[in-house]
Amino acid sequence: MSKLLEIKDLFVQYNTDTSVVHALNGLNITLEKGENLGLVGETGAGKTTLALSILKLLPNKVGQVTSGSIVYEGQDLVGFSEGEMRKIRGERISMIFQDPMTSLNPTKTVGLQVREVLDLHFNQLSSAEKQRKVDALFEMVGIPASRQHEYPFQFSGGMKQRIVIAMAIIAQPELILADEPTTALDVTIQAQILELMRRLQKEFNTAMILITHDLGVVVAICSKVAVVYSGQTIEMGTIEDVYSRKENHPYTEGLFKCIPDLKTESERLTPIIGSMPNPENLPSGCKFYDRCSYRMDLCAAKEPEYITQGTHSIKCWRFAVKWKKAEGLK
Repeated sequence: MSKLLEIKDLFVQYNTDTSVVHALNGLNITLEKGENLGLVGETGAGKTTLALSILKLLPNKVGQVTSGSIVYEGQDLVGFSEGEMRKIRGERISMIFQDPMTSLNPTKTVGLQVREVLDLHFNQLSSAEKQRKVDALFEMVGIPASRQHEYPFQFSGGMKQRIVIAMAIIAQPELILADEPTTALDVTIQAQILELMRRLQKEFNTAMILITHDLGVVVAICSKVAVVYSGQTIEMGTIEDVYSRKENHPYTEGLFKCIPDLKTESERLTPIIGSMPNPENLPSGCKFYDRCSYRMDLCAAKEPEYITQGTHSIKCWRFAVKWKKAEGLK
């Protein structure tokens, strides 16, 4: 596989009247063509900010990329103009937003909203060709084409999400950013939507970044996972690397302990103590220091470095020392 997206040392901040919020603090991820990457972490970790940064949809005059690069197919999107980004959004990179209830325009039929992508990016197609594509896609996502003339209020939450997915894939983009696409849905509908996304992704060979806080959703649909904490990628690897639970970043270890285990009897789950540091006033060392049971003096004094073994990377002094020692390095 060839590299589709590489985000390196990305820093993003929100400037308010009273403070500066450091949302992303040196975040790194890579994505190959046709690959599914799960992006997991607590609310406020910076996952949605990353997606908005890729599409240059950060709030105008408030959100800004202060340093780092977002290299998509060899081009750094950070330096792209608004006109250049319009040619990419929808056609080459699409986004499925978090809440299907508010992602659709209530004054337009769902068919017109799905077709709008073709009208914007595929002027070479005739009206009849566009309509055939819309009809076929409605059937593909499990909605009768005859219902495309209805309005969003006439559909359930799960059906709305199918329509939003249709909008995202109709141009057959190379990359889809899915921001918690199943959060507002019940468990049964979640499973149906995930199966639909997996099937469509394979059919169109589209790469995807799935943003979620649900580790179960990631293992169901992704081949690779990146764990985000306080605006940083603190662990990344294949599903096997991370979910084997042999060696994990202390934060990832804490996330797994929050999941009920059917094989183990316990009165309570084991939550991660404390909360993420204030993004307006970040510590100089490891951002997880105050919550970590493995912390050392070095962790508070200095930002951890990334250490890699094969396809598995962890940003933690504990593993920097352990893995280097195992390899005979200083």
